[in-house]
Amino acid sequence: SSTESQLIRHNVNVNINNSILSGAREFIIRMGSNAFVGGTYEQTSPTIDGKIDTNEYKSKYTMDKTNCNPWQGIIGDSKTDVYFAWDEEALYYAAEVTDNSPAYESDDKSWFSVDCVQLAVNPGNLIKKTDGIFFSFGAKKDNTVVTFRHNYDEKIISDSISAASSGHVSGSNSYIIEAKIPWDMIAFKTTTGNTIDTSSFVAKSGAEINLLPCIIDCKAGSTTLNCAYKFKGSNFNVSSFVPGKLVD
Repeated sequence: SSTESQLIRHNVNVNINNSILSGAREFIIRMGSNAFVGGTYEQTSPTIDGKIDTNEYKSKYTMDKTNCNPWQGIIGDSKTDVYFAWDEEALYYAAEVTDNSPAYESDDKSWFSVDCVQLAVNPGNLIKKTDGIFFSFGAKKDNTVVTFRHNYDEKIISDSISAASSGHVSGSNSYIIEAKIPWDMIAFKTTTGNTIDTSSFVAKSGAEINLLPCIIDCKAGSTTLNCAYKFKGSNFNVSSFVPGKLVD
């Protein structure tokens, strides 16, 4: 029956998620979770609320000292679970970061010198230059997020991005940042500065989107970093991004 086929598909997705690679050979970015509605499973998109609910994301990867290199500081016990999803509107990116020293910003003027998760993208492998489209998501004291787009049409884009942070919840040594990045923030054409044209990228199953997730852990009240790290083998040149693919 239709219900049985939906159930089988859901179970296959769960099994894939349970056996997902912790390394960085390839990102398989699956659509939002399957919610059981009216007797069948239906696709739903993540809710941007600073929480990662069970089965909200079907693509999860762990970053720690076993599979990452720091470009500053020492990773130590720091660990981050990064999550991806997509739909026709946006790319969804979330991270749960183990961090014992919260460093927050109180205004919208700075994305750096705060606990920050970053993501660089190369949609459709269309960027042949050195740099990808780079986003920084900095945690603020009020659990909102300041978002900056680097390299191309650089600016604060917090008003164009839906993002939320959990903050350091009492009794917890971690925080969460979730972001919904509309495709027009990724697929666009610049006319000044560093110029690119990724406007031909179409978000659909099978589309390639190479990625570089990075984690920044700042010292509270300081511009000094405890550590900053990315997957082993990856680097800031687009030729060293981790291959990724959108999948239903």
